This record gives sequence, structure tokens and C-alpha cells, in this order.
Amino acid sequence: MTPIPAAISPSKKVFLLASVTALAGLVVAVTAMGCSSTTYVYADDGGPDGSKTVSTSSGSSGTSGASGASGTSGASGTSGTSGTSGTSGTSGTSGTSGTSGSSGSSGSSGSSGSSGSSGSSGSSGGLICPTTDPITAADIDAQLNWKAPAAFQNVCTQQNIDALKFLFKNAPAGSGVKYADIKATLGATCASCAFSATNSATWQVFVEDGAGAIDNRTGSCFAQRSGAVCGKARFRWESCLDAACPESDCGINGVQACTQKAQKGACLGLTDQYAKACPDEVTDLPICGNIFGAIATSCSGGPGNVIDINP
Repeated sequence: MTPIPAAISPSKKVFLLASVTALAGLVVAVTAMGCSSTTYVYADDGGPDGSKTVSTSSGSSGTSGASGASGTSGASGTSGTSGTSGTSGTSGTSGTSGTSGSSGSSGSSGSSGSSGSSGSSGSSGGLICPTTDPITAADIDAQLNWKAPAAFQNVCTQQNIDALKFLFKNAPAGSGVKYADIKATLGATCASCAFSATNSATWQVFVEDGAGAIDNRTGSCFAQRSGAVCGKARFRWESCLDAACPESDCGINGVQACTQKAQKGACLGLTDQYAKACPDEVTDLPICGNIFGAIATSCSGGPGNVIDINP
């Protein structure tokens, strides 16, 4: 898989091998994307924000019109024939003078050639935002086949979580925190629970493939709290919204408007599946959207843990 630039938000899931965030890249701050099925009500804010089904290539520029042929020049008129000279008079008695020859007629001027017609201009291409092409579970699973997390463990202590809080608190404003630093800060024992490989039998809070990591905090946490079917539905839903509304197309200020539209368009089917699979979203999201809560749920004793997850 190819890691995306660190400037791209790592809250995005991998889709079409385009969203693995390098381990040295930035992770979203403490809370994950504020997506909730409460937006399933479909508040329409009318923003013309971008999207992709898989990826929408930019419209190709129209071909330029062919240039018109130049007109041919008119033929030049023929010159008139010169008049014949008069015959000279005989000598002796004075002869009569010869008659003067008539002047030749002037040639007609040639007609001017017609100008060539101008070529037609080419049509311009463009993006459609958000896409109206449906994104299905099969589309996402073909690229990222989500796996349920392992049974919760009890290996991350309050001290581990507090160390992670300190890391986030002291990060430069707006800069985020690197996955590699999260892993180092948690320590080997806690990190071995919070991180897993893409080819392992289970997917934990963060999933590594050697080149980068996937932020699976909500998928893994929803699975721990409400079952694997819910966790998978959440992961697919977020992946669909990420694929439909990439920041590269929408701009940083256009993603939210696009995701609301995508839920009734490209991601409608997955939104329905998610709403049915996760009826307890209203209680799960405040914990699972919090990075400390997601780690504590999987690695500090399960949903009933007593870890303080407040930043």
C-alpha cells in the first residue's frame, strides 16, 4: 500500500489503497470525525462539495477546433492586346496619314479567395460533488476487509493513558500527533494491544501494514461495545464517507457538507445498514470517538473499565 502525505487527515480509512497514513504522519486529535447517524435525518445545506465513488478523474480538456483552410487568391486578369500601328502614306503628293490603332481592352481583375471557417471550441470537463454513483460494502471490502478485534484485554493502565494525554496536550497547536509517537508513549505492553497488523487475525484500535496505519478506533470500539456486526458496519460507513468526500476534492471546509449529502446518495445503502446494526450509537460514540476511550475499551478491561478518558 502507498502511504498518503502526512498533510492528509489520517482519520480517513484506506480506500483504493489511497489512505494509509504513514506511521510518521499525523493522527487526528483526541476525538475522531464527528460523524453520527443523527445526520441520517439529512439536513440539506446545499453546499456544492466534492466527492468520489472510487475516484473521479478530473474532466479532460476539450480538443481544440481545426483551423479553417485559407482561401485561394483570385487569378490575375489578362492584359489587353496592343493596337496595330497605321500604314504610312505614299511619297509624291502628300499622302493621307495612317489611322491610329485602337487601344487594347484592360484585363478583368481576379476574384478574391474566401476565408477559411474557424474551428469549433472543445468542451470542458468537470467533477460532480458529491458523486451519485453508489458505493457498496463489496467495494470497500475488496480493498479493506475489516476484521473484528480480539477479546478485550486489561494491559493498559491509567498511567499509560495519562502519558498519551500528556503527549496530545503538549503537541503543537493544530499539528496532531504521530502514530509512531503514540505507539512509543503507550509502551510495549499496552501498544501490543492497541496496534495490530493488517494481516493478523484481528484488527485493533490502530492497524499497521508496514508502510502506515489505519485509524480503526471507532470500528474496534463499536465492536467491543455492540458486537462485530455493528463494528464492521461503522467501519464501512466511515470508509464510504471518506471515499465519497475526500479532502483533496472538497477542501478542508467542504467535507462536512459533502458527507451529509453522501448519506442520502452514494452512501445511502451503507448508512441504512449502519443505522440498523448500531442502534446504541448515541451511547457508543462519545466513548469510541475518543482515542483514550477506544484504547481503554479494548485494552483496559473492556466496556466496563474505570479508566478516566477525559482529556
